[in-house]
Amino acid sequence: MEIVLQMTGSIVLVFVYIIYFKQVTTGESTPNPGTWITWFVIMGINTFTYFRVVDDNYFKSAIVFIGFFSITAIMAYSLIKGRFAKLANIDIVLLAISIVIGVFWQLTENAIVSNLALQIIIFVSFLPTAIGLLKGRLKEKHLPWTLAVIAYSLQTISLLVNYDGNLYQLALPVINGILGNGLIPIILIYKKLKTR
Repeated sequence: MEIVLQMTGSIVLVFVYIIYFKQVTTGESTPNPGTWITWFVIMGINTFTYFRVVDDNYFKSAIVFIGFFSITAIMAYSLIKGRFAKLANIDIVLLAISIVIGVFWQLTENAIVSNLALQIIIFVSFLPTAIGLLKGRLKEKHLPWTLAVIAYSLQTISLLVNYDGNLYQLALPVINGILGNGLIPIILIYKKLKTR
């Protein structure tokens, strides 16, 4: 059951990024550079630290690997095609902190502390997108963000089905998968209600 949930969540995440990539190519979504470049840097580090946090379990970490490769593809496309919005000061700060955490991880080899610190930075990295949407600088559609919440909810349930006492493995799917991704549809719903 646990592996079925993990693989289902990972497959849903593949569709999330396919849908989002299509929206970027058609101009329906405007990626925030700080969010996506920060995600690229952080998710690269996060992919390997999370793999250690879940005791090198490929099924538990599949969703993170898929996320990293998909983020890399969308970021590269957006950079090449000039689809990014302007870089804000908070974006630069988040990038700098991400690099510091990466250096900390390399120096200390403490995957758990590094991964938990990354979860905070990843969550904060959703804020430039949220602010950009609220200020009307960015545009997004809810479907990929909502599907991402579903994918990470499946991941969270899978980790709880046979809970092994490793609380750290829940930080990524709950903080960023559910709360971080969930922030965007909430803002989109708020904006829609406000315009009525």
